[in-house]
Amino acid sequence: MERPDNSKIKKSFIEENSILKKLDLYIIRRFLVTFVFITMIFISISVVIDITEKMQDFMDKQAPLSAIIFDYYSNFIPFIGAMLGPFFVFITVIYFTSRMTQHSEIVSIVGNGISYYRLLRPFVITALLLVAAFWYANNWLVPQANKKRLAFEQLYVRNPINYYSDIELVSEKTTDGESIVSLKRYSKDRNEGFRFSLKKLHHGLLQQYIYSPRIVWNEDAKKWRLNEYNGWIIMGQKDSVFSGQRLDTALGFSPADFIFRLDIKEAMTTRELNKFIKAEKEKGSEKVPYFQVEKHLRTSNAFSILILTLIGLAFSTRKIRGGIGFQLALGLLISTLYILFIRFSTTFATNANLPAIVAVWIPNFVFGLFALALIKWTPK
Repeated sequence: MERPDNSKIKKSFIEENSILKKLDLYIIRRFLVTFVFITMIFISISVVIDITEKMQDFMDKQAPLSAIIFDYYSNFIPFIGAMLGPFFVFITVIYFTSRMTQHSEIVSIVGNGISYYRLLRPFVITALLLVAAFWYANNWLVPQANKKRLAFEQLYVRNPINYYSDIELVSEKTTDGESIVSLKRYSKDRNEGFRFSLKKLHHGLLQQYIYSPRIVWNEDAKKWRLNEYNGWIIMGQKDSVFSGQRLDTALGFSPADFIFRLDIKEAMTTRELNKFIKAEKEKGSEKVPYFQVEKHLRTSNAFSILILTLIGLAFSTRKIRGGIGFQLALGLLISTLYILFIRFSTTFATNANLPAIVAVWIPNFVFGLFALALIKWTPK
């Protein structure tokens, strides 16, 4: 019996590895080039639409051209790119893989002995690189850009808000009680509030109550001035009533606690977001779920790139009637369903006490199972 020629086997193995490496580099290069191309197209469309919507505001408020370009749009582009990044990746995969399928490149690759699962490798590698890039951008780079973008919008786009109505917040919270502040109205320009009340609860029972028709914030002293105040304190079986014309005191809250925009979460790095969430939890704030959702979405959205890559690959490596146009339309439908699913599930976190991490990751879990099922089914 002839012994196998080890040198030929080794040479064949090296040649096969060389071909596979070339194939990997070819797919990775096409993936990234197509992704950049599609991203540029969609971002350009987004910028044009945004300019159309905001042009009148720019003109009315005389925004300098340099500020529009360098303060706003140079920071708007990273914001929109990060927000729609998974969608761009999904369209990229469907577009360039469908072209490979239509040109019989996928059939040729698989027909030459390369398994379908081996074909996945360059797609998964590229997707993981994009996951890492978007995760870093979502947690640090984009929030820094959003600081300048939101500051510009506040100055040149948004109508200034001078009055806040029907305010209620927890100013202090301990293991056995809390202090609840209510204001009917607050004027930002004049730093004064109207129909103020403070309730201090101990084990759920009202222990102290203070009312003032008008309070004024002293920015230098960091204190509130209560005018014509009155109130009472429960001390055992007795009530102690008090009143006065003026009282300067720290009440455990400041105007910053109710002069508040939810979109400030977009301008916080994850480290800043963690500190903010901790501080809001200590105050018993009802805003906490919104910020927790933002925190977990930054990782979830980045990870969705891998899931959408696998789904797009499974749909586009089969020749179907309608060609690329039908596959792109199908991709848009799936991505729309995915976005709607995220919106739906996160609503339960902000309105129904579902843990934010669960609400944010449910869509990825469901679509992840869907992706694995498609990948298993496609080779058949």
